Amino acid sequence: MSELNDISEKEVLSLLPTKFVESFSPMLSLESMLLLIDKHGGENIFISTPDLAKDGALSGMSDKDIQAICTAASGCYFAVPKGMKFHTYMRNKEIVRLANSGTEFNTLSRRFHITQRQLRRIVKKSRAEQSRGTQ
Repeated sequence: MSELNDISEKEVLSLLPTKFVESFSPMLSLESMLLLIDKHGGENIFISTPDLAKDGALSGMSDKDIQAICTAASGCYFAVPKGMKFHTYMRNKEIVRLANSGTEFNTLSRRFHITQRQLRRIVKKSRAEQSRGTQ
């Protein structure tokens, strides 16, 4: 997710499920929300005490974020969304970067497991958005 440097926090939040952002953005950092989606997207996770959560479902999160979520939801299950819109956005950004650097569509097709036609649409859409933005 090194490409996150090119995207504003507001833009990233707009790509995440609204209900999830509304529930967790007041208590969690953006990095922690993305970590939850990346590790547990599509799952129901149980929030226990901070010391147990640190080694379990919330491993990798900051102590402050673990404490905040455990205080708000200790002893509860909650569903973590898949965040497909965000993942698709990031994938497409990587496809465009590689295509612009000269990587062949055949290679990209195998790498991303999508057809060359889909790749061309992604690149074409990106170029159209860039040309609209520069005018």
